[in-house]
Amino acid sequence: MLNDADGKFRISLYKVFLFLHITTAIKSGDLNFARSYRYRPMDAYLISPERRNGEKSRLLERAD
Repeated sequence: MLNDADGKFRISLYKVFLFLHITTAIKSGDLNFARSYRYRPMDAYLISPERRNGEKSRLLERAD
């Protein structure tokens, strides 16, 4: 599919397949970026153990 009738490599079609594969991997969580604001690993949403142990009472108060 990536080669035309003359055997020439079709770069634009390759890019489409590549971007589709990357977006699917990002949405499913198979691919994460260290600096992404929209798709972050699950650990990025959690409170660190150091902060939790140091500010436990304040965090519980804020969470009501």
